[in-house]
Amino acid sequence: MEKGLWRVMAIIIVVTALPLNLLLKPPKANSLFYSKASQRLTNGPTQILDKRLWWMLWLTCWVLEPISVVEGEGFRSLMALAEPRFAMPSRSHLTAQVIPSMYNTLREQVTKEISQSTCVALTSDLWTSRATENYTTVTAHFITSLWELKTYVLETTFSSVSHTSDHLSRFFQDVMIRWNILCDDELKPSITTDNAVNITKAVVDSGSTHIG
Repeated sequence: MEKGLWRVMAIIIVVTALPLNLLLKPPKANSLFYSKASQRLTNGPTQILDKRLWWMLWLTCWVLEPISVVEGEGFRSLMALAEPRFAMPSRSHLTAQVIPSMYNTLREQVTKEISQSTCVALTSDLWTSRATENYTTVTAHFITSLWELKTYVLETTFSSVSHTSDHLSRFFQDVMIRWNILCDDELKPSITTDNAVNITKAVVDSGSTHIG
């Protein structure tokens, strides 16, 4: 059996065979598939199927399948056989409504957690895809008031320009503003990167402490 088909079968098995008590159990607030909208649903089949949709999205990403798998004729036929009540959403519905809603909910939560932390440390890396496209990833690390270490990938951003120190410096400043990471003279956020000259200078110019 092809590897891709095994992945699709894994999604179907887990989505349709999750224990009922797990499906009805409210997910943790920091879960990837957490949604305020799902909390407003009434108990019963609708709630169960809604949570299966969130599980399906998470598993699709986990096994590296594209979102368009939901429009495959074989996948839809198997889902209809496994759970006739489940209305399979279209790819456009997932990308235009469901995924942005999930992202906004999680972003709001992460931003709140960051604003409540005393200090945030960042790590960043520059990389180039096989299509020779430039990307920059920024990850935040902090400790909560309950002494829990939290790590969140804040952004993986495509860049159409070269990774110059000036461009990267502005990028780091924009990330800290977007995610409410405050920087003052007494307690500056640190950014850990490799020791490349451009990114080292960019971190210093952004007003942060560089750790290489």
